[in-house]
Amino acid sequence: AGVDFAALDDKIVQHQQMTQAMDGSHRTPPPMQHLPPPPPPHAPIYNRRVATNSARTSLSDGSGPSYPKFSRYVIRSVQVDVKTFTKTIAVGTWTSKDEIGDRQESERLRKICEENNGRNFDNPLNSIEIDGCLHLRGEWYHTQCHVGDVIHLCSLSGTYATDKSALPVVLHSNPPEGSDMHDDLLLVVHPDVLISPTLVSEAVKCPRLSVLQSRLGSTGLSAKSAVIGTLRHDLFERCLQERDVSRRSAVLFIRQIIRDRAETLLGCGITKQSEAFAEVMKTVPQIQKFHATYTSWSTNDKIDSSESDG
Repeated sequence: AGVDFAALDDKIVQHQQMTQAMDGSHRTPPPMQHLPPPPPPHAPIYNRRVATNSARTSLSDGSGPSYPKFSRYVIRSVQVDVKTFTKTIAVGTWTSKDEIGDRQESERLRKICEENNGRNFDNPLNSIEIDGCLHLRGEWYHTQCHVGDVIHLCSLSGTYATDKSALPVVLHSNPPEGSDMHDDLLLVVHPDVLISPTLVSEAVKCPRLSVLQSRLGSTGLSAKSAVIGTLRHDLFERCLQERDVSRRSAVLFIRQIIRDRAETLLGCGITKQSEAFAEVMKTVPQIQKFHATYTSWSTNDKIDSSESDG
């Protein structure tokens, strides 16, 4: 039987209304803090440069700052103007209090959902310190960002100011005529997450493919020999950690390793557990020989004489 999504939505709305009536959250939301309006769409863009004697010189002549600089902010609110295709991001300077741990992430996601539904009254904009805003236009307009996200405002050459004194900043992928064409300011969302250029290019073609590549390997389908080598390395490491190189324990270790590496095995075309088990099991005699030659801890009680046939 199919799922009646309309009826499900009605139930959710009824539950939210009952919750609001019980906890008093039906109160009127506080007035939003007014942010400075974005400049007209066709107005030339001139973001502030660093106050140096060479600030007005061309970047191509090799003078002035030549090192990147950035400032770290936290997004406080996101407002979208579809008439001018401008996304305005209110930001505050990042502090250690803005660091989000794993247990806080679920709470942040809940607040994002409430904000999307217009119900986020727990942290009104008036009660948050805002240092300025960024206006995103052109391709920058499509930047996916939410309240609580950490961002970096970067100048690749260090010629343009990135601190709060530079705000508001306008980022436009195709700036209007008369704009400062040397502007090299960039916005980096989630700067603590490193993504390879290859993964980014694959995500443009198919986001699902980029996820599979990150889970299964850089090429999506890793070579069989490389995967088996990884499993053998895992077994070798596990045996040394447990100080147990007996065949009986190796069997248990291999089964656990195969379960942990199931996605990788599937990616290289190994679909039978017995095939992977046999390949990894071949390395047990070599591990036992390594133990006998290079280690000093005793395992006489863990290696039976019947296992010396390897």
